[in-house]
Amino acid sequence: MLQQVKERWKCVGLAPSYAQFIELANGTPVDWSKVPSAGRPDVDALLAAARTLLGGDGVDLVTIDMPVALTPIRKRREADSAVSQKFGSKGLQHPFPQRSPARRLG
Repeated sequence: MLQQVKERWKCVGLAPSYAQFIELANGTPVDWSKVPSAGRPDVDALLAAARTLLGGDGVDLVTIDMPVALTPIRKRREADSAVSQKFGSKGLQHPFPQRSPARRLG
């Protein structure tokens, strides 16, 4: 999560799962070796965690990096490779998509 501070952007929170993002706001360090659990997000808890990490400021914009496909994703997207190349040295590379069957959305 980013916060604008004067003319610059500052990363105030980053976690590999909804649960760890909420835990981060409660003072628990992120465990990058922990496998994220699946499930529906608690949106109210996520927004409360975001407000905490933002020092009480509200959330202006939410984006989600989640591929939506009707067929299995078998290779990295061009954007995934670009993110990994740019930020991989900082430990922020994009993971290779898991080979799982497509699921119906909605």
